[in-house]
Amino acid sequence: MMFDEVLVVDDNPSILFLHELMLVEECIVENPKLFSNPKKALDYIRGHKQLKLLIFLDINMPQMSGWELLEAIHQMELNENIQVIMVSSSISKADKLKAKEYSNVLDYWEKPIAESHCNLLKERYFK
Repeated sequence: MMFDEVLVVDDNPSILFLHELMLVEECIVENPKLFSNPKKALDYIRGHKQLKLLIFLDINMPQMSGWELLEAIHQMELNENIQVIMVSSSISKADKLKAKEYSNVLDYWEKPIAESHCNLLKERYFK
């Protein structure tokens, strides 16, 4: 695996549970780190700068948006160690285009994470 840890950041507990289940069931990761508060995720990232992280990131969250978290990661100059997949209920073309502006965003998926997403991940990053 090319990532030391996998994080899921979403303010909805049901989505966190569903995404964790899918990632574990599809053998992507045994124990993803789950964050319902993106500010706590950012604190975790700051404390683990040396790790290569894959983050599944929601956009619309009350404490801090996914865009704000991406910007904070960019300002810490951690783009090389952190790869992100945006996982959002937003079907906005503007959001999809904005995601492409970040060099560390690998993809943009509509919620929830599905088996087909996991198969794509396995092909590209978890051989």
